[in-house]
Amino acid sequence: MPVAAAGLELKAARVALVLIGLNAWQLAHADASAARVFMSPGGSDEEDGRAAASAVQSWGRALEIAVAAAGAGAKSISIEVGEGTYKGRGASIAGLPADTRIVIRPHPPGSKVVFDGGRKGGAWLLVRPSAGGGISIRDLVITNYVTAISLAGSRGSPDEPAQPVEGVEITGNHFTHIGQIAFPRGKPSTAVLRLVNADKTRIVGNRFFDTGNVKSCELLHAIYVAHDSTENLIESNHFEKSCGDSIRIRDRSNHNVIRGNTFVDAWAAAPVSDWFCNNSLRKLCANHRTECPSVGNVLAGNKVVAGDGTKAELVKSLERQPNSQCTPDRAPNYIEQ
Repeated sequence: MPVAAAGLELKAARVALVLIGLNAWQLAHADASAARVFMSPGGSDEEDGRAAASAVQSWGRALEIAVAAAGAGAKSISIEVGEGTYKGRGASIAGLPADTRIVIRPHPPGSKVVFDGGRKGGAWLLVRPSAGGGISIRDLVITNYVTAISLAGSRGSPDEPAQPVEGVEITGNHFTHIGQIAFPRGKPSTAVLRLVNADKTRIVGNRFFDTGNVKSCELLHAIYVAHDSTENLIESNHFEKSCGDSIRIRDRSNHNVIRGNTFVDAWAAAPVSDWFCNNSLRKLCANHRTECPSVGNVLAGNKVVAGDGTKAELVKSLERQPNSQCTPDRAPNYIEQ
């Protein structure tokens, strides 16, 4: 069952853990504890990916094999990405079993691996809620996508409870030329990394450089933490040459830690800002439920550098009016340490 290309419009089909149509290797070799999948720019998707000599070529095919191995019982799965550039659309994933982790990393360590969206729109990776599995994305260059990674937890409805995406690690990556600038005829992007109802994400040691929109550039945030995204860690990242606020917090996204980051000319209002769509004042708020302020977010040891020598506030709250429909919360929006 192929992994469909994922776009921001979420047209991509979810990767299902149904072992229909899997080849004999996937059924026979998905070890109970570990599995490896090899990628190479010179590989072929007709191969099985179980060794460097039989590497697959596409990101979607590698992820398909990794998810199949998880469905067959593997708990620790690594996608070993050989040095070089991989062009093409992104992929989506959902439903990893409990206690399963997929790690995507260069092979051998230190190799330069570039995923290039080819200015065709969409996201490199869309992550839907799982049954407790996690994903680690390490030391990659991701470029020329409208959005790099979207963690799309469900926001719930009157008929269905919300379900978060949990336990994603994004470390040591370089995100460049992300946004509408990578697909000018498309709509403005709002995020390089988008978290919607995503909890306990670790975003550590990444570099965000040259991200933007052709129009409404202030809408694009390097990290957009929204809609009940809680207890996430954003640490030791570098943000430079972007036109929207680098980190935007929105709607009940509480108790996140923003620590040790550097911002170089990377904001519109402030490097870190919070906002919620106040439906007590606005009739056009899109969500079916009431949005409320975020509270208890910690700021510590961040550095702000303005190239023109002007001073910039680290953080701003862009919606200052209380929402009469929200329960008052005595906790502050931010705790600066």
